[in-house]
Amino acid sequence: MNNMQHSEQSYGKFDLGLKSFIKSLQVAFFAMVVLIVGLLVYFFAFEGFIIVNAQENVLVLRLGKLVGVLDQNWYWRFPRPINEFVKIKLNPQVFYVNFEAMPTPTRGDGPPQGQPLAPGRDNYLITGDFNIIHTSWQVTYKVVDAKKYYEKFISAVAPFVGKSAAKGENFYPGGTVVNLQNMLRNVVIKVTAGQNVDKTLYSNNVYTGEVERNFKSAVLDLDAGIVIDSVSLLSYGPPLSAKLAFDEVSSAQQQKDAEVNRALTYKVETNNNALAEATIVLAEAANYKTRIVSEIESETFYFNSILKEYNQSPETILVALYNSTLSDVLNVVKDKYIVYKGGEDSHQQVRLKINAEPKDVSKK
Repeated sequence: MNNMQHSEQSYGKFDLGLKSFIKSLQVAFFAMVVLIVGLLVYFFAFEGFIIVNAQENVLVLRLGKLVGVLDQNWYWRFPRPINEFVKIKLNPQVFYVNFEAMPTPTRGDGPPQGQPLAPGRDNYLITGDFNIIHTSWQVTYKVVDAKKYYEKFISAVAPFVGKSAAKGENFYPGGTVVNLQNMLRNVVIKVTAGQNVDKTLYSNNVYTGEVERNFKSAVLDLDAGIVIDSVSLLSYGPPLSAKLAFDEVSSAQQQKDAEVNRALTYKVETNNNALAEATIVLAEAANYKTRIVSEIESETFYFNSILKEYNQSPETILVALYNSTLSDVLNVVKDKYIVYKGGEDSHQQVRLKINAEPKDVSKK
């Protein structure tokens, strides 16, 4: 009896503390309930809220399966673990491919010196005539179909993507770029192997065009929702150790081209001069022909008219012709002497003018 009373008294001594402790637990429980409810509200209300900006699409994956593509707008979808969101950029993007050797240390202020190429360390290309060259390429591409792009590249590399994709992080380690780089490498190696070094280094417009055409065709056959905008050849050249020899060949080729151009220019000028002279000669010949024909026709008309009159009165025409001819002859004679021959009993006089006055030379 005394023990029971003692226990009740002991319990009554800590009653106030126990009540405070129970009240604290109730407050903590209520706070935890509020926190959990708040987290659930935030999780379902805000984590599923998506804003899709311009030049991008967002893919919706439900339990790992692609169920939709979201364009520019704002949306609400159930968040993880029900839905996953993958952001795809649609703006033009760039990647590079280099077939260049590792840089070599320089000696003093001189230019870089070449060194033997090592497979696995240095990148290079071999042309169809067994020459080695180095090139550097730049490719600009963009995504035009986000669904195909995801199926061909992203899902194959990262079948389970996390929330970081919605934040634009490159969660798949180089999947797209690595695949496109490998495709471009194959195309460049194949095209280079089918051409000689002169065409690749000195007629690189044709070389670049063929690489671009083949690469675009390969990407189109892949049907991955990607379009290649441009393929640019940034740099090209032989190995450093052979650069001097190639420069000499290039200089000789340029000199040859200059001489050929000079010869072609001379040919064109000579042909033009010959054509001009031929035109002048032909024009003079045509004028001469016209003049001679006109003169002959005039003389023919005159001869026919004289012949007609001669047939009618021969003596009259002969006297007229004689006088006309004599007048023409006397006109060119400087001194003229007329000797009259009379009868046998008549006296003849010949009068000569001595020291005739000279003609005035200044009037000529």
